[in-house]
Amino acid sequence: MKLSEHLRQNADCMDAYEAGRPIEFFDTLLSRWMPEDRNPANWGVTTLHRPKPEPKTRPWSKPDDVPGPVCWIRETNGVKETYLIVCLYGSHQIAITTVLGHAVLRFEDLNNYEYSTDRKTWHNCEVTEE
Repeated sequence: MKLSEHLRQNADCMDAYEAGRPIEFFDTLLSRWMPEDRNPANWGVTTLHRPKPEPKTRPWSKPDDVPGPVCWIRETNGVKETYLIVCLYGSHQIAITTVLGHAVLRFEDLNNYEYSTDRKTWHNCEVTEE
């Protein structure tokens, strides 16, 4: 990497740092990226920095993606009834019950839903991949 590219990347990291995003530096002794805790004024000119990459996520696609034996799902806008997942059928459908009766949804139908295991904290129906 040219020095000018290296300095430009570190300048972009300084902007990300100022915006509150986590920063990493490449530790040449360990040959891996490490969290950067120091203020940019203390960064070495030759040390390579980058904003910490965002984790990759994907929508639920199989029963193993659903957290716990029971969790609650609701439409993302929170307007519709809250549902309790009670059992799973294969890799393409989820059986859920509502106060009004029984409904079956496929994983593909959960794009506009969010889930909770405590009915207080809600998350998108996604899995974080390593």
